[in-house]
Amino acid sequence: MKKYKIGIWGQFGGKKAADGQAIKTRTIHDLLKKHYGNENITIASTYNWKKRPFRFFFQTINLYFKSKNIFILPANNGLKVISKLYNFLSFFAKRKIVYIVVGGSLPIFLSKNKKYVRYLNKYEVLLVQSHKQVEELQDIGLKNVKYFPNFKNIAPIEKLTSLDGINLKSLCFFSRVAYDKGIEYAIEAVKKLQEKSDFILDVYGKIAPEYEERFNELLEKHKGYVFYKGIADFDKTTSLLKTYLCMLFPTFYVGEAHPGVIIDSYLSALPIIGTNWRFNSEFILDGFNGFLVPIKNVDDIVSKVMLLYSNPEKMLQMRNNALSLSKEYNPDELFKKLSKYIS
Repeated sequence: MKKYKIGIWGQFGGKKAADGQAIKTRTIHDLLKKHYGNENITIASTYNWKKRPFRFFFQTINLYFKSKNIFILPANNGLKVISKLYNFLSFFAKRKIVYIVVGGSLPIFLSKNKKYVRYLNKYEVLLVQSHKQVEELQDIGLKNVKYFPNFKNIAPIEKLTSLDGINLKSLCFFSRVAYDKGIEYAIEAVKKLQEKSDFILDVYGKIAPEYEERFNELLEKHKGYVFYKGIADFDKTTSLLKTYLCMLFPTFYVGEAHPGVIIDSYLSALPIIGTNWRFNSEFILDGFNGFLVPIKNVDDIVSKVMLLYSNPEKMLQMRNNALSLSKEYNPDELFKKLSKYIS
């Protein structure tokens, strides 16, 4: 049996990664592959595992025994399975396990399922995307939690000296399309902005299956100024986003941590108007790279859009402020922090 330096267990998605879980798993895989080589890495993808349950189960076991260092990136349901299984396998062979936590729902999950704290405390480290999330997990009883920010393997655009090429009346929503991501409040804000001028909203992202019918109704109701643009390639976002006035992110999704769309806004020099929800205030610095608004508050979104629109100099400064924040998320610098957990 060939031995690998690293095994990665997580949701790699299909041909086109379209959700935060898959994008983060692929991002970590690409970073490790760059520094250790593909020949030293094995994976087990949870994507569509129900279509091949027995094969996937044996892949999961093989990954444990074939890998010296194991990275896991489970959702909560996956955590229930992988933590128990790998805890059992640890009686036969010890492995260094690094849990890269995606999203912000783990504290909520563990507060309701405290037995898993015992399993997780055996891991080398839990890497989470927010400083406040570190505190929440420590309060629950985890001892090995460290901050490790979200990031993307994408180069930022160049510093801006003018607003050339920017459509000042074009806004974007760049996230999973679902009610709790705030899409209806973004649409309602643009509806109100129509009273002031001919603003439009371009919507990018995977539509939640249970929300598709409702979203299609909204598109029909607001046709002419709300447009669905499909799923953007996750590694080609900067050339797309840099042309917009700003990004609307009125989320109140309970699992929010450090959303990848905020990283996209940094790299694209794009101001972001987002809700003061969960950990957003760590990454949307009010008045610096964007604005924070209360959840479900359409009027505040409208006023902040108009503040940007009517102040070109301030907007240019905020765009370059956003770009400056991207330096903190350089993949090669973050690899140095990650590599110390790999033997």
